[in-house]
Amino acid sequence: MSRILVLGATSVVGRTYSYFLIKFNVFEEIVLAKKRVDVLNKIFEQYRSLNIVTKYIDVNDSRSLKKLMKELDIVLNAIRPLYKYGPKNT
Repeated sequence: MSRILVLGATSVVGRTYSYFLIKFNVFEEIVLAKKRVDVLNKIFEQYRSLNIVTKYIDVNDSRSLKKLMKELDIVLNAIRPLYKYGPKNT
């Protein structure tokens, strides 16, 4: 099994990703990341006994973001707006 990161886990899309991942339990660890860890902990507190980890991340801090991403196998990005935080067309 592998480890997955959900960036922006409290947004509408991020929360949907997170609940889906929790429900189907196919990952060894689900890391939910956002600047407001207090909000993450409140929303996902009922799942704390599972394989859920909440982490602080400021996506504008590219060094920390890259470090966190390298620790995991899959990254789901739910950070908005996509024109700023999504993949760049080159």
